[in-house]
Order: sequence, then C-alpha cells, then structure tokens
Amino acid sequence: MRRIAPRKSVRRGFGGRRACFEFAEGRLLLERAKATITTVSEEPLPADQLVHPWLATAAGMWARWLGRDVFHGGAIALDGGAWAVLGARERGKSTLLAALALDGHAIVADDALVLEGEYVFAGPRCVDVRPDAAAVLAPAGPVAARGGSRRRLTLGAVPSRLPLRGIVHLTWGDEVALERVPLPERIERLREHNAFHSLPALESTLLELAALPTVELRRPRTLDRLSESAAALVDGLGHAGRRISSA
Repeated sequence: MRRIAPRKSVRRGFGGRRACFEFAEGRLLLERAKATITTVSEEPLPADQLVHPWLATAAGMWARWLGRDVFHGGAIALDGGAWAVLGARERGKSTLLAALALDGHAIVADDALVLEGEYVFAGPRCVDVRPDAAAVLAPAGPVAARGGSRRRLTLGAVPSRLPLRGIVHLTWGDEVALERVPLPERIERLREHNAFHSLPALESTLLELAALPTVELRRPRTLDRLSESAAALVDGLGHAGRRISSA
C-alpha cells in the first residue's frame, strides 16, 4: 500500500511482528500478521526508489521473518555457484560489483544478501553507484536514480538461488591482494554485516559460513585500480578449489 501523509517522527525498529524503517522521503511500515507493506511519504515515490531501497529493504525483513539470514552485502556468480561479497559502507562494494557486471560477470545481489542453508538468493536486478564511480565505469551508461544521488546499472537475469561457495571481505590497502582470512576471525567479521542488528544471524548459520573458503580482497582506494582489483578477485576465486583452504 502507498500512503501520502505529512512527515512525522517515528520510532524506527523491527521485531517479530512489525517493522518500521525511515528514509529521507518517508517511512516504510511492515506488518507480519497482515502480510502488508506500506510506504508513507509526502510525495509519491518515484518507481526507481520504490524498487530500491524501499522494497529491497522490505524483502530483506520478510526473508528474516521466514527464517532466512540477511546480510548487508552482495554476491557474484562463478562456476555454477555464488561468492558473497561483504564490505562496510564506503568500502566500494557496489562499485566493485558494477565493474564486474560491466566485465560480463553475473551479479547475484547487491546490498541485500539473503541466505538459507547453503544457498544465496538473487536480489534486485540493479547496482547503484555514486556519480564519480559511474563516470569512470561507464560515462554514458548508468542512469540517474534515487533522486540523482546514485547511478543505476541494470543487471541481467540469474537463477533465483545459487549454492554459496565462499565469502569475500573487502578492505582498503596499498596494493591489490587476495588472502585467506584466518578461521578464528571469521564469525566476528560476519556479525559486522548482519542486516538487522536486533535480529542477529543464527549461530548455526555463522558456523556454516565460517567453514566456507573465506578471503579478504585488499586494494587501493582509487578508481584507477578498479579493473585490476576486479580481475584479481575473479582470478583468485576461479582457482579457489586449489588455492584457498577452507581451514
């Protein structure tokens, strides 16, 4: 449902029955028992904003209610499976995924990583990047979205779910490097990316994810090294079975 109403202060939160999320344009209300999603804004929401981030957020919350785990991250498809890509804000996750998409690689999700057992679900078919990154990636490509604050790259179709092969953590560094994350660090690093902090990921899920091959991609925080970073990631993951130990 869509409602047009004056903006007011609301209590943001989410639990087992209801959820409320605030955006710059208004608020998103979810009621589990009634199976309703309601957007409340002073002006009608443009379609691009309604799809993402509004409905993407709603889908993530509903996935959590269905017993699936949701992380703030994306995923790339390789060799019949998917690798999760996790990075805190300002770590260039969407920019890297957009570069991979423009290089012809299938992107499974961005921003909303939904997992169930050993599978990852496809997310909205778009990646939103900042204008400065878009100017480097594809000057004549991504269209303006989200009030002009982002440029949107449309993604191709992928299977609705794929087996999860491993985890990639993103960070900044002086040089491009892909290295294994030690096993004792993995669970805490996963917790940092839980999408809904008051609804933590299941411990069983964290243990299963920690057992997967897990690497860290370090690269300089400059757009002119983006292609090199993307190539290093694909090359490293393509040889994961031989080069990366799950232990």
